[in-house]
Amino acid sequence: MTAGTPRASKKPLLPIAVVSLAVVAGAGVVAVALTSRPKDDAAARARLEAIIVAGGDPLAPAECRARNGALVDRLARAAVMLQDSSIGAPRPQDRDALALLSSVKDGDGAAEYWALLARARLVVEPTPDGALAAAKTAVARCPAMALAHNAVGGAESRAHHDALAIAAYKQALVLAPDYVVPRFNLGLLALRGNDLPGALAAFDMVLAKDPLHPRAHLARGQARLVAGDVPGALDDLEQATLRHPGDGDAWMLLGQARATSGAHKTATEAFCKARALGRADAATRCPTE
Repeated sequence: MTAGTPRASKKPLLPIAVVSLAVVAGAGVVAVALTSRPKDDAAARARLEAIIVAGGDPLAPAECRARNGALVDRLARAAVMLQDSSIGAPRPQDRDALALLSSVKDGDGAAEYWALLARARLVVEPTPDGALAAAKTAVARCPAMALAHNAVGGAESRAHHDALAIAAYKQALVLAPDYVVPRFNLGLLALRGNDLPGALAAFDMVLAKDPLHPRAHLARGQARLVAGDVPGALDDLEQATLRHPGDGDAWMLLGQARATSGAHKTATEAFCKARALGRADAATRCPTE
């Protein structure tokens, strides 16, 4: 924060958990041996890499990539299912992705497989243990794979092992300095640890690299609000609600920022939108007739 940052407000603020960090175990899955399909390798590889890049993740080093065409095809299908997934809120397709990956018998040598399995487990399973085991296997198979270290960070973060998560995210950035995902997650951990300068610096860097990042304005707006920078928070949270009008968290925080600034009428409007979008805790701030 700069020297001109306003003092922190005494108004009650939302807990850090309003911004999610980042991502029912399948049972009775039969392991399936994969038969290599060399003619499909190039097409399957292209699909998988397109999905990885679209998600903002760096590709694995060449020596760490899956070679079996049938396995790569399965990874690509699972990656499609996991797109736009959320940790702790599994959808049917997320469970399908985990089942698909869990049925593989001979993916052991591919770090890509273990990294994607870690993601599926982190999204679907109720605890981070399985995800952490898979992520650590990916790192063991390929220590130079930034995505694998990021997966370790995600699992450690969910387990609230913040120091270990920070170390994993920092290693991901050593390997891939332009990797936005671990940078954003470091900001969230700083916010959770009340390191507001660290959080703001991380979110500033994220938005400098990716101005359209879907959650960075929301996260930075929360950090600014906690720090007492109400004008800055208003700017970020107005952007967040403009870009994602269906995000109840963003409307709730915007309501708090507006109320803190004294704009009580528009604050009530924001709280009512948050309530309509499922934020039950906005009910006391949204009067009904």
